[in-house]
Amino acid sequence: MSDAEVDVENGGELVRRYRDLADLRGVPSPMPLDAQSLFLGKPADTVWGEFHAPNPLVLAHRDEWVREAVEQGALKVNVFGSFYRGLYVLDNLARLENGRNDIAVVTGLCTDGVESDSAKVSVNRRVWQFIPEDDRENYVRQLMNLALDRGIPVFTGKVKSQAFREHILPQIFSPDVIFMSTFGQLIDAPIFEAPSHGMYNFHPSDLAHGKFPGPNPFSDLLEAGESSTRMTIHWVDAGFDTGKVVGFSPEICVELESPNKWTKEEHIIAMHIRTSQVAGLMARRLLFEIKETGGRVESLDLETYLADECLEPESLRSLQAPIPGTPQDYFSHRVLKIFE
Repeated sequence: MSDAEVDVENGGELVRRYRDLADLRGVPSPMPLDAQSLFLGKPADTVWGEFHAPNPLVLAHRDEWVREAVEQGALKVNVFGSFYRGLYVLDNLARLENGRNDIAVVTGLCTDGVESDSAKVSVNRRVWQFIPEDDRENYVRQLMNLALDRGIPVFTGKVKSQAFREHILPQIFSPDVIFMSTFGQLIDAPIFEAPSHGMYNFHPSDLAHGKFPGPNPFSDLLEAGESSTRMTIHWVDAGFDTGKVVGFSPEICVELESPNKWTKEEHIIAMHIRTSQVAGLMARRLLFEIKETGGRVESLDLETYLADECLEPESLRSLQAPIPGTPQDYFSHRVLKIFE
């Protein structure tokens, strides 16, 4: 049986193992300095996926740093996400941490376990259907690596489980706020009600006008002949993209300059990349608003913020012009190179 198949007895045992590592107790010897993470096992009721603790030396340093940041008033943020949108949201939060740590610190990442045969994340109904099966794990690992390298723990399993709800979420991740961005599991009340400042989803369609909720809005958008979309932030509730709309981006063009040179799959991935860059900027602005108001945000004018305060005029014009070139041009920086 491989390490990844070893179940721990319950979520409480996993928390104890994690805290021992954070206190540098029970660290394997010799511990390779370049070891990115340690697999601690998974509680049996998570069904699929894994829990990864960062390298204990990185984890111990970050654990102390997070405590100091929280004492200064920083919010503890979790990211539930995958693919480009998850990458851009997490990367923008990491950049915010680098600049100042009195606003927010990331304390946990949940991401899709698409590499697991038993995962139930609707792979064939979501963006993963457009990604070659051999490439899917690379996309997941890119996001995991971004978190683990910083000392952030990662969970890839079933979130609607006792181990996650009662142990991992409150005792390890301990969120004040959760951002969800391309996440394949339907969230229920024990999770979306857990963070005191709310749980927010970043959805790439104009939900304020009832357009294209659901797991694959880009396909719906193309079938409807739409030429533009918006990135929308809404509260997470028990439905599928049914929560209160908080704010949305300016219109983002999703037409192609040379449509005959693109397949549908390539077009949809390009739409993901284009809208995801805006999602990362919106996440930062929302965090500042949450910090300022001290609670759940009901409404935020993100359209004006992005158009007038955040994006350079050239950047906004680019987002509102057709996607240029060919797939070979557009994908010259594949997902694994985005942050290099």
